[in-house]
Amino acid sequence: MLLLEPQINQVRRPGLDQPLDQGPNMNVNVNVNMNMENASRPPLTVDGLSSPSDQLSSAAASPGSTEMDVDYHTWLENGIDAAISELPFLNGRGEAVKIVSQTLPYPRASDKSVTLPTHDSVFSAMVQAVQNRMQQGQSPYINITHAVPEQFSLSNLPTSPPSTPLSAGEDYFNSTVFSNAAVVSTYHDFRGPVLGMQASHWPMPVVPPHTVQLSVLERYLPPSSSQEHKDLFSSSRPSYLVDRICELSPNGGSLLFIYPTKRGGSTFKSQYLGPILDPLLRQLVVVNELSADVSRSLGRLASVSQMDDFETMKSNLSRLCEDLSSQSANFSVVDARKGNAHLDRNLWTEWYIHQEKARMKEVLSLYWQNGRRLPVNKTSTSSNLFLADKEVTSAMLLGDILDGIRRRPYGEENEHQDGIELGVFVIRRSQ
Repeated sequence: MLLLEPQINQVRRPGLDQPLDQGPNMNVNVNVNMNMENASRPPLTVDGLSSPSDQLSSAAASPGSTEMDVDYHTWLENGIDAAISELPFLNGRGEAVKIVSQTLPYPRASDKSVTLPTHDSVFSAMVQAVQNRMQQGQSPYINITHAVPEQFSLSNLPTSPPSTPLSAGEDYFNSTVFSNAAVVSTYHDFRGPVLGMQASHWPMPVVPPHTVQLSVLERYLPPSSSQEHKDLFSSSRPSYLVDRICELSPNGGSLLFIYPTKRGGSTFKSQYLGPILDPLLRQLVVVNELSADVSRSLGRLASVSQMDDFETMKSNLSRLCEDLSSQSANFSVVDARKGNAHLDRNLWTEWYIHQEKARMKEVLSLYWQNGRRLPVNKTSTSSNLFLADKEVTSAMLLGDILDGIRRRPYGEENEHQDGIELGVFVIRRSQ
């Protein structure tokens, strides 16, 4: 079943569809939902204005990344099955299965304007798998903690599925799935580690260490910087992956880790982002006289060139597990496979804008501060919102670029994209 992209010019509903970077601070209890995809199409190539390091073709697969060994249709199901296979039996009455879920750069609920990259959210599918695995007499309670960024809108939290199947005589409205949100610190931005994080102590768990039976950490877009990618697999640097690993229970606690390969990052750059952003930047250079250097800086996605193929990711994870293991705890990669997910236009644009807005703002601000004249809008028939013959500010130009990313249509030759190749891993803790 192929993911059908929704109309890109939909009216955005206040509250539900506003960009996450405008959301309020949040640390509250809530309840949780999402969507998924599998398929492949012929690769497309795009000529862009981005830096040479970013001009990677998804058609040129890196070592260990071939079309034939991607598990298109069952990777999520198989990954979840591997994660819950050692789920311990709970003895105490009222004892809950503890799950931590973190989506980077932030979680997103499915609504009328957004189709998530899975048929159900990964965490939601895991909740249902746990419910189906429970036997008569076991505790049906599940406690989910969503790790969310400091700036987050409550309306974007997924909602958990109802408890299924229901036991005889059970009231449908008796909740057995309980959710809460915990704020996580920001470790990296486009410059690298956030100031202050270098002096902090990590890991920094959001729940008590050694208490989590199941954990999910997922990302579908390339990270904000190459340093963020490198630190993710380091035991001595700020890393959400290490945070989630240290929370695992020694009694078979398992982490499902989903992350794009270098091929997946290149596919996003060349088939999703490039066909929209590159023509927009070319227009600003040719028509509006924006500096070509500034255009290249705006179009950069520097982390892609530093990302890893599937086999390298697997090796890095195995080495990380070895570094974290000790006499009292052993960590190992117990399952590794490739996945493939198509990204909804409304979803990836909001993820991308949330992640890259600050970098673009700084590029334009520096250009302005250096005395360079920002472009003049020369035509009153432009789709831009600027007045004719008026010199625009950096804030106006940034707003126009972000609006173009959200709403500019794909060309006919770019309407169909390949899925994002993913590495799907299960890491388990044992004594």
